[in-house]
Amino acid sequence: MQFVRFARTPTRSVLRSNPRRRLRADARVRVDLYKLPQPPPSTSLVPEIEWETAEHEKPGVVWMEVTFYDPEVDSDPRQLSKADVLYDDAAKLFYRKMGMGGVKAWWPSEAAWSSGEPGKVEYIAAGSGFGPDILEAAADLFERSLVLGKGWYPAVELFKRYGGTVTPRGVHQFQLLQRHDPRALPAKYDVKNMASDAYNERNMGWGVLPRYQVDGDRFREDPAKLAADEQR
Repeated sequence: MQFVRFARTPTRSVLRSNPRRRLRADARVRVDLYKLPQPPPSTSLVPEIEWETAEHEKPGVVWMEVTFYDPEVDSDPRQLSKADVLYDDAAKLFYRKMGMGGVKAWWPSEAAWSSGEPGKVEYIAAGSGFGPDILEAAADLFERSLVLGKGWYPAVELFKRYGGTVTPRGVHQFQLLQRHDPRALPAKYDVKNMASDAYNERNMGWGVLPRYQVDGDRFREDPAKLAADEQR
């Protein structure tokens, strides 16, 4: 049996629709910093096969990630458990829609990160038109410049606007999440998944964040939802 794959019509580019939407001033942020660990020593008597490892996946690589949230994510005073958030469908869907975008970048070593070298952006995800503000805010929060490590046409063109490098300006001030419990995870995961889908499919329609999707259609953005966030 032969399967035929039908191409979906791409949504408008983040550059053409409105390249300067304003990121909500009351956005909450979560910033993560971590280093990829060294693999444990092998105890096998059989020689291991050496697989080729991508540069950004090698031991010692430092990652920084920022995710932007609707402040509503902090409104519930309870300390929620992982089961409350990830395994309750209604709760999971609610917190997925808290994510307004994010950026993830990497450095080849802790020394490179500590010296202030520019980070290579592995993904960026945001609603149409929020791309520039998301990048500028990420550079401020990372306190380091950003260059493009991986991307396709929209991301390449976006970085060209900055001459290839986005430098910290120190003008974005966002409040950190009040709680670091699992309620932040559904949106964080979706920001990454949407960015990965858009890159791998080379189709911005695959990268629509749950927050901005047309109800019942995950491949289309709702302009009214985008406009509502821009006004806050």
